[in-house]
Amino acid sequence: MIVKVREDKFDFDKSEFIRTNEYDLNISDEKIVDKITTETPTYWYALIDGKLFKSDQEKGIKGIYFATKESLEEHLADALYWRKGLVPRIGQGVGYDTDDFYKKLIETHNVEFKQVKF
Repeated sequence: MIVKVREDKFDFDKSEFIRTNEYDLNISDEKIVDKITTETPTYWYALIDGKLFKSDQEKGIKGIYFATKESLEEHLADALYWRKGLVPRIGQGVGYDTDDFYKKLIETHNVEFKQVKF
C-alpha cells in the first residue's frame, strides 16, 4: 500500500507547523495489518454488584475493557483517584491505601471478573 507521508517542523517565530517534505512510502499490506491489529482477543471487565466498572483513568472503552486481569485489579484499586468529591483533595497531596480499599471492596461487594472474547 502506498502511504502519503508528510513531514512538518514547528516554526517558533510563527507559532505554527511548516510543511518541510512530502513523499510516498510503500509499505507491504502484511506489515500494515500486523502492526494495526492485535492477537489478544480477550479483554477483562468487572461488575460490582451487577454494575459495570468504569475507570476514569482511561477515556472511552479503554476504561471498561482491560488487557489483563491484573491491570483491571490495579484500576479498581486506584478507582477513587479520579472520582472528585469522594476523598477531599484527592491527588493533590492526598491519597489512600489502595490495597486496603481493594481488599474491602472485594470482601463487601459482589465483584465479578469477566472476559469478553473477540
